[in-house]
Amino acid sequence: MTELAGRTLIFLVTPWRDLQVSRTVELRVDQTLHHLHRAIQGAFELDDDHLYAFYLNNNALDPTFEYGGPDVQSPHQAGTAVLGTLPLRKNKRILYLFDFGDDLRHEVRVVGEGAAEADTHYPRVIETVGKAPRQYHEQDDGGRPGADRWEPPPLGPELVELVPAVVKALDRYDARRLEGKDAAAPPEPLLRAEAELAVALLDRSAGDRRTIHAVEHEVHGVVWGWLCDLPLELSLAGLVEEGLRLGKRMHAILRSPPMVFTLPLLLARADRSGEALDHVERNLAEHPDDPLMLLRAAQALHELGDPGRAEEAYREALLWAGNEFETRREIAGGLERLLRARGREAEGEELLLGEERERERRVRERLSGWQPPYRRESPKVGRNDLCPCGSGRKAKRCCGTTSRA
Repeated sequence: MTELAGRTLIFLVTPWRDLQVSRTVELRVDQTLHHLHRAIQGAFELDDDHLYAFYLNNNALDPTFEYGGPDVQSPHQAGTAVLGTLPLRKNKRILYLFDFGDDLRHEVRVVGEGAAEADTHYPRVIETVGKAPRQYHEQDDGGRPGADRWEPPPLGPELVELVPAVVKALDRYDARRLEGKDAAAPPEPLLRAEAELAVALLDRSAGDRRTIHAVEHEVHGVVWGWLCDLPLELSLAGLVEEGLRLGKRMHAILRSPPMVFTLPLLLARADRSGEALDHVERNLAEHPDDPLMLLRAAQALHELGDPGRAEEAYREALLWAGNEFETRREIAGGLERLLRARGREAEGEELLLGEERERERRVRERLSGWQPPYRRESPKVGRNDLCPCGSGRKAKRCCGTTSRA
């Protein structure tokens, strides 16, 4: 590994608990994912007393791309995963999951490379933004999470008026998702009505994210999921311009996945080839290994009349999809149609058969390794809290020295 020691990789780490906070850390490429774990622990002042794993396809609990720490039964081990041997190109996103009980997640993005400096200790933190969020929630007198819990603002009457219609739209949306590929195409008038409702919701909330989160809290449903999927549903139903208008409106609010992935396909279907291609190239550079981005890029490139690049994107998407079964199904279906259109029917049929066998294998693998999720029966005890054994000492100086407090 001596040839690797002269280079470094720079990672931007962002905790899901507070997206305004980040740490930029630098490691030598001859170091491992375990060194990256220790760097994250130190940068965010975490107690290194729980299990952890990295997921190279950014998909939690996908064993295909899981690199676990000590005591995690993973196909790959973080301690032997040398950074310089992994596919870590710029803007590659990795999911770091720490504490399988509390599910503390961090996005780890490759932001650059450097040259290792002599007499410098690595890993090192080179930039700090914001105060690290607390590892453990404060507890009130009843042992329940305290002030950290977000309370949604009350809805104004103009939004309360929309709640019954939103509930019905979400019921239909959930039914369509549940039926999947067997779902009948929604009637055009129904989709138009949902589009009008979505526009009214965006207008009355002024596109404010917290307000729409408050609507989600009120209706107990995934309003954001419905809003993000509706533009493509409209476009695929033939309402191309309506889908594009709503998609652009959503993209102005959410310049993040999945809307940034869907917009180029909406543009391509609306014959806006220049804009569509610009967005495809930007997404390929910004999210190079994301399977959903690659799927939408492949679909857009197919619409734009570039079957060669579309096939490449489909195959790359399939490589990174892992256990995302619905995404795999959509990728394989799109690639099979592309191969059939290029006169390669036999290859397409073999692809679908191979995917069916792969799905069965992954399901068996998942069932054989399934364990009930861990559920804590009492509040978590931090290392600096009093030990529950009653000794009067801190947990880290008492029972926490021999077991995970």
